[in-house]
Amino acid sequence: MEVSPVIIADEAGHRTIVVALDTEVESLRALDWVQEHFHRTGDIVHMVHVCKCMSAPLEVFHGVPGTSLHVPDPAPHNESRELIAAREFFMGRVKSKLDKAGIQWDLHLFADTVNTEASDIATIIQKTAQKVQAELVVLAHHDKVQQSYFGPGSVAQVCENLSLPLAIIP
Repeated sequence: MEVSPVIIADEAGHRTIVVALDTEVESLRALDWVQEHFHRTGDIVHMVHVCKCMSAPLEVFHGVPGTSLHVPDPAPHNESRELIAAREFFMGRVKSKLDKAGIQWDLHLFADTVNTEASDIATIIQKTAQKVQAELVVLAHHDKVQQSYFGPGSVAQVCENLSLPLAIIP
């Protein structure tokens, strides 16, 4: 007997799928997997991308406990330009592919600080999946080398602990 995952669908059998993507080509494997192995006519694919483009607040702490000084960012990021670039990446690399395949889709772009941790991104993915009532969350594993200074960790590793049906594509 073959066991299948329990998938919730609407009355017509349409499912909602969340695919977490970044702007690296490797992440598009997750979308390819959904298209080739999971998607059915009528399913809706929600793509989630977190643009790490906002400046982190800068505070200077003095020796006295409880005292700090908020310092305006000396070189603010241009969040809108970076969000537009991310949107153009998806519209250029993804939109025509999904439209050609007849896949219904929606793009969810989020802006967060440049030092956003993997757990924060995983929370955004989880909240989006809950909001759209996703039956499955799909993302690609990048095999990035973890560097404690530059990289907070793998979003895929953090997402493994979420309470949602999850497919991590190698």
